[in-house]
Amino acid sequence: MKIAYLILAHHQSAHLRRLISALDYADGHFFVHVDLKSDFSRFAGLEKSNVTVLQKRINVYRAGFSQITAMLSLVEAALQLHAFDYYIFLSGVDYPIKDNRYIHEFLMQHRGVNFINFYPLTGDAAGIHHLTKYHLVDLVAGLPGPLALLMRLMLRVVNLILPDRKIMSGMVPFRGSTSWCLQHDTVVYLRRFLCSGEGRALLMFFRYGWSPDEMLFPTVVLNSPFAEQCRYYERDIKNAKEILRTENKAYLHYIDWSAGRENPTVLNMTDFEALQKSERLFARKFDEEKSRELLDRIDEMLLKRRI
Repeated sequence: MKIAYLILAHHQSAHLRRLISALDYADGHFFVHVDLKSDFSRFAGLEKSNVTVLQKRINVYRAGFSQITAMLSLVEAALQLHAFDYYIFLSGVDYPIKDNRYIHEFLMQHRGVNFINFYPLTGDAAGIHHLTKYHLVDLVAGLPGPLALLMRLMLRVVNLILPDRKIMSGMVPFRGSTSWCLQHDTVVYLRRFLCSGEGRALLMFFRYGWSPDEMLFPTVVLNSPFAEQCRYYERDIKNAKEILRTENKAYLHYIDWSAGRENPTVLNMTDFEALQKSERLFARKFDEEKSRELLDRIDEMLLKRRI
């Protein structure tokens, strides 16, 4: 089982090294994009035979189209190197909660299945305005404070005046999560489609969305010949008794969005029991200092490894 781990990192270089070490296993390769805003010297020495660190880096802003640009650069690097069985997207604050043997056996048992959250972004679905309204996240994020405020005010006026944006004819927009695990043929289709005229038009459309990375990938995959290979597709789309209005949990991550904690929760020792009972393969979000005791416990009890 050949796995490509595609990792977006911007800080916590020590945790990134720990993440790679924990997942280092036969036939696995790591592709890492480090945010251009980060001190690249902190990630020195990371590259080795099965770790590729992208030298072309960009400024990545939360909820911006820059997320898609960075993600696609990782996809391209992986496809150029090898034909992997699975491509798994992780952030630099993720960590496995199952050992490598379990992860590989799980993917072998579910070979061909795509793990990606999704729900149709139509009607009164949650976050519909992220698609239908104009957003210029990367532009605004790069502006000085007063100019950024002025731009946000201008966008409010624009969105009041202009009609809602509509996706290209023939496609149903979907939303999900960037924490996906896609099989090889689906990823090849994804790249081929996005290089086509229709795909370039879709990229241009999502350039003006909010968190377009959470919309582009589910939209392409769920409108593709590989839609029925997505986990829960038969239950939530093909034979759904009602239309989903928020994302399902088809991905392989444990993430805690509990009210009153961080958004998402920075996991600590109080979360260990939940992680131990979880059927998920990975978890988020970890802080290399605040989560240190928990990470040590995961290594000892769940991964059976010593640091």
